Amino acid sequence: MPTEKSIEARTMITRLYCDCGGEMLPTGLALTSYPPQYPHRCQLCEKQTTRIDVYPRVEYAPVESVSNLEAEVARQRARLDVMEGGK
Repeated sequence: MPTEKSIEARTMITRLYCDCGGEMLPTGLALTSYPPQYPHRCQLCEKQTTRIDVYPRVEYAPVESVSNLEAEVARQRARLDVMEGGK
């Protein structure tokens, strides 16, 4: 019989940015291709692009994974500090 299991997760928002620095937002249209594609337009320069995801996109990561990633970032920063101190 299936069993439910809950885990703690961190919520993240992934945003899409244009080369000019403006945020790309969905136009509200959907292209009926396979897979479907969603046009996005830059808020600043109005350049358009098409993606298979709608941005901004909400994602979830298990807290364990996030903690491991944060620990790796801390290790990398410590290694850079040591390298810079040796100059």
